Amino acid sequence: PRRGRAPSPSPSPAPVAYGHAAQKGVAAAPEGDGDGGCTMGVVAAHRVVVSAKMPQMHDEAYDQWANFTRIIQASGARGYAYHPKYEFGYVDKMMLRFAVTNLAGATAAILVVLLFFLSWRVALICCFGVICIDVLLFGMMVLFDVKLNSITLISLLIALALAIDYSCHLGHAYEAAPGPTRRDKAAHALETMGASILSAGASTLLGTLF
Repeated sequence: PRRGRAPSPSPSPAPVAYGHAAQKGVAAAPEGDGDGGCTMGVVAAHRVVVSAKMPQMHDEAYDQWANFTRIIQASGARGYAYHPKYEFGYVDKMMLRFAVTNLAGATAAILVVLLFFLSWRVALICCFGVICIDVLLFGMMVLFDVKLNSITLISLLIALALAIDYSCHLGHAYEAAPGPTRRDKAAHALETMGASILSAGASTLLGTLF
């Protein structure tokens, strides 16, 4: 400072009001004019870190998230609990609904497309075969205790696509086969297309195993 002039005091930071004002999200300063006036503000968002033991299983993580949600709603606050495991827990909890919706939608779309190229009887038989394959896969998952998650759902959808591919080839060969009876047409379709479909299925199986 220059000689003869006292240093001007630096303005002190405005104190934060606690209690009632803090609960409303208001930062208060001493009353006055100029720089010492009162400034008001509203807290738009706030994060509270909570330490909790995280479950290992995703379904248990979903239950923990549901308990936290009930506690937050009971307190009257607007907020949510978040952890990356809660996302996987929610997906696994809703996976059965996702699986049924996706498989039913894919089967319906396949049926609509087949009706443009095959007769309605052959199209229904092809779709019925695909449904039987997925039901068989669901049974094998239950037998070997394989949980339904995003990876197994993708496998089910891929199996549906592969099954309808083979069924379409066989159905088209049946309709294009010569013969007076349905037995003759089916025999001709198996003779001309059966070996190719079997080879394609075997190569796909070997590709998934190795």
